[in-house]
Amino acid sequence: MGCTLGAHTGPCEPVDRGGPRSPWHPILRIPREAPCPLGLRLPRTPEIWPGFRGAQTECGACPIFSKNPLRFQGRVINFVLRFAPKGGDQTDSIVLAGRQPSPLRAGIEGPQLQELLTTNWVFMPVKTFRPLTPSLRFMTVADFSDITKTRPEKDLVVTRKKTGGRNMYGRITARGIGGGHKQKIRLVDFKRDKHGVEATVIAIEYDPCRSARLALLQYQDGEKRYIIAPNGLKVGSKVVSGPTAPPEVGNALPLKAIPVGLPIHNIELVPGKGAQLVRSAGSAATLMSRDGGYAQIRLPSGEIRLINENCYATIGQVGNLDHNNVVLGKAGRSRHLGIRPITRGVARNPVDHPNGGGAGKAKSGGGWHQLTSPWGLLAKGGRTRDRHKPSNRFILVRRNGLPMKKK
Repeated sequence: MGCTLGAHTGPCEPVDRGGPRSPWHPILRIPREAPCPLGLRLPRTPEIWPGFRGAQTECGACPIFSKNPLRFQGRVINFVLRFAPKGGDQTDSIVLAGRQPSPLRAGIEGPQLQELLTTNWVFMPVKTFRPLTPSLRFMTVADFSDITKTRPEKDLVVTRKKTGGRNMYGRITARGIGGGHKQKIRLVDFKRDKHGVEATVIAIEYDPCRSARLALLQYQDGEKRYIIAPNGLKVGSKVVSGPTAPPEVGNALPLKAIPVGLPIHNIELVPGKGAQLVRSAGSAATLMSRDGGYAQIRLPSGEIRLINENCYATIGQVGNLDHNNVVLGKAGRSRHLGIRPITRGVARNPVDHPNGGGAGKAKSGGGWHQLTSPWGLLAKGGRTRDRHKPSNRFILVRRNGLPMKKK
């Protein structure tokens, strides 16, 4: 197969980046005139698309775009896009390729694959950088390609006052807090109490106070509200809340109306109080069963808990799945987040910390061997939950997999 995108006319095959037993295999050929199933603009010239890390083939002419994570049924699939040379089956086209084994190789081709790409895949890469400086070597940044609106709604934000970790008397009660970029608190609707009124997603926004993204809803009466954006919710999607709402992504229903086995998030603990559980990026709980007015919920930690079946929850998994892959990479990014450095106890003097003192990493003498807080509380493995806490009766299995001891 000759390459006509450059002067080189030799064979142009994708670079095998994983050894001889893991080559790239073509999956779908997209004609240049057809719309891209990923919603990306097809360039007229071989240029690097925004948000892509570029690599070159061995012939040095056709660009191969790699290191682009797509998600299919919760699994990350790496793929490459390359220009197909002219003279093939379809001239002037782009080829989507992936590694075997892949769900896309199970007899899925043509229009069926395009439908999968449009409905089931979420394209959210994490940017990496060339190590031009030491801090860039391991630093990764979210792509923010899902953000459609940069300015928040003025009526839905309030000013966030910095405390610096101080209480009302000016005394430090929380160490390691201070500084950081100025932020505004987004007023998120965790109650979803506007039942039976359909809303349209008009924007996906960034929230500096949480790891998840926010979806801006506009109801039929013109009211706007923020909700946590679940995975797969896009601009133009319709959502509704209430006991008669269909169990679809973004809809809020009482636990007694949600089919068993569905992933859920934004779970209430007290009916009408608002969601308190499973609100961070990429998290999801599972509705396991219902009995006696309570629903058994498996939380992301592994804990199985009883929750009143009249409590509301939202269908789906919280979006921004790649937040877990973001690496700060340098101290300055922590300071921008309002996190100040804290000296380790073992690096202090005995007068300053129970674990301080000793020559180097002293194994004998110089301080306690049991790691503690500056005030002597156990730091590793010490249980802090009250044995007689009233909510203990609602926990069936602790997060360590052991059943809850009943007192």
